[in-house]
Amino acid sequence: MKNGWIKLHRKLIENPIFTNSEYLHVWIYCLLRANHTEKEVFFNGSKVCLKPGQFITGRKQISENTNVHGSKIFRILKMLKIKQLIEQQTTNKYSIITICNWNLYQKCEQLTEQQMNNKRTTDEQQMNTDNNVKECKKIKKNVKEILYRQFDHLKITENEFKKLTELGYSKSQIDQILDDISNYRKNTNYKNLFLTAKNWLAKRGRDALLNQDAPVGMSKQTIKNLEVAAKWTERKQNEK
Repeated sequence: MKNGWIKLHRKLIENPIFTNSEYLHVWIYCLLRANHTEKEVFFNGSKVCLKPGQFITGRKQISENTNVHGSKIFRILKMLKIKQLIEQQTTNKYSIITICNWNLYQKCEQLTEQQMNNKRTTDEQQMNTDNNVKECKKIKKNVKEILYRQFDHLKITENEFKKLTELGYSKSQIDQILDDISNYRKNTNYKNLFLTAKNWLAKRGRDALLNQDAPVGMSKQTIKNLEVAAKWTERKQNEK
């Protein structure tokens, strides 16, 4: 038994066994060996049910584990019983030692250990959830990153191409604009192909309007103002 921990109350200092190192050694050994939960064990071919605060052992085993001579173990266990620190059930095969008042001094440890186990389970579940969320985001990102067109340092995704078509532009119009941007010698100044294509398409549409009669209710000066505003928007967007 190597997991968990025990508590020692400070009033142990007032107990006579505290001044005897071998008695104290055996007492602490008993505390460390006691089970925190009910469990079934097999000892010398026999099945034994142990309750919290109990453990199964023999004087020889205690002597080997504590390095206290076997002849003294009997006297020490007898003294611990007199001091009402332990109870002992002995058979011809083994002894069951019960720590008196185990729940009074050690039950909180059991609860704390269970709380820690629950926290570990919760943390592991949260970690798994976070990993699943990250994986989903990664998959979604990969779906969004399907490219429609790419050249030099610029690219436009299928989703962005679809947004342009939803604005009313045909595939041939978009492809022509992308070709023009690709051939434009100053395209290194652009950082976002989608925004650049969107603005170029809008500008080309305005140019077509300027070469024709202005729409009803809109002067050519108004259209020029819109063009200036579009250029300013494109420049600010590419600066981000």
